[in-house]
Amino acid sequence: MEREINPINYLPPVMQEVREIQELYKGITPEIKALYFESQVALDECFVLSAEDYGLARMENMLGITPYPDDTVEDRRLRILT
Repeated sequence: MEREINPINYLPPVMQEVREIQELYKGITPEIKALYFESQVALDECFVLSAEDYGLARMENMLGITPYPDDTVEDRRLRILT
């Protein structure tokens, strides 16, 4: 799910019309989108049901669980939850 991120919309309408501001925001919008995406990934890693490799490995380490080599992500999540 791609979220529409357009930071220029946070400016007052009079500033949105300034050409220099428009060009500046064209340059920073990809960086803000990347920051938003990375923050979502970091947040997902904090919860068992949405965590992937890094988050699951961290939780397993805290709980003293050693995953089996043939475990799937779902197997690892179930073991952490139980």
